[in-house]
Amino acid sequence: MKSVLLTFSFLSLFLFSQGQTADITLKVTNIKEVKGNINFALFKSMDGFPDSDRYFIAKSIPVDAKEFSFIIKDVPTDIYAISVYQDLNEDGVLNKNMFGIPKEPYGFSNNARGKMGPPKFEDAVLQLKYDMETSIKLIH
Repeated sequence: MKSVLLTFSFLSLFLFSQGQTADITLKVTNIKEVKGNINFALFKSMDGFPDSDRYFIAKSIPVDAKEFSFIIKDVPTDIYAISVYQDLNEDGVLNKNMFGIPKEPYGFSNNARGKMGPPKFEDAVLQLKYDMETSIKLIH
């Protein structure tokens, strides 16, 4: 009996020590031109959010419709914020005017908006516990 309990205890510790993962289905809407790429970045903290290379996951997907979804698979459960932009000229950066205002469509998780610049991480944060769907409407 002791060996069964001991085995069960070790198995429980092993299972709970393994990180849980979930999928995020990200829907991007309000695409006016079927052109370029949708670039997104998933951030785990406010450090670098929303437009630095300190992201957790980033990807570029060709735009093939005015609205589409894609799945970010096997993401460790945690809190995240997502930034998205449509790279119309496919140069790999969110182009801005001389005042720092984006010239290409962009958006954030929770459709968060900043007052004088990008939103705060806290306004865009998502709690990932299980598979989830979220939608981001591009701002033009």
